[in-house]
Amino acid sequence: PHYALLLAGRALTGFAYEALDLLPMGLLAPRFASSWAMIVGVINGVNRLGSVLSFLLEPVLLHSRGGLAAAIALPALLGASMLPSALGVWRLDARLRRRERGGGVSAPAPAARVPISRRTLRSFSRTYWLFLLGSACSYGCVVPFWFVGAKHLALRWHMSVAEADASLLWPEGAIALIAPPFGWLIDKQRWGFVRRLAVSA
Repeated sequence: PHYALLLAGRALTGFAYEALDLLPMGLLAPRFASSWAMIVGVINGVNRLGSVLSFLLEPVLLHSRGGLAAAIALPALLGASMLPSALGVWRLDARLRRRERGGGVSAPAPAARVPISRRTLRSFSRTYWLFLLGSACSYGCVVPFWFVGAKHLALRWHMSVAEADASLLWPEGAIALIAPPFGWLIDKQRWGFVRRLAVSA
């Protein structure tokens, strides 16, 4: 039963993690049109800093008096702390909308909802499907690395768990350093979609 609960928790965390990666694209674009790329870059950077801190803290907790229970409890508490943060964002957004309506400021128009059907899926261009496939392949090669990377480093170079986890900070931590200035550059240069993809690749 404990394994089933752990698996369910991991699944819920995975859904929330991916939602945090994707939601800024739609939610922030209307409010931060001129600095959207930089805002998303900062959010991605902060997300990755959370991963970096986790890599640093988890081995310490694992070898502490709390052991495995403490190592599992900390990420669970951090994940649960997102609920009051989300409620705070929801209230702030509602307040901004009321102020915009009361002050005569035109609020961003909500995006039109298009129901997903076979017809709409067939209308997507080949470029969209190739982009989706490329993204899936890119992400598919990264995610397994986080699960097996530390173990591989520990076995191959006779490292401790803490040393192996710390070594994984480089690729994850680099995103925190690269994403905000990269977003700022996109906004400042006003790159088009093709240029953004080419430079990112």
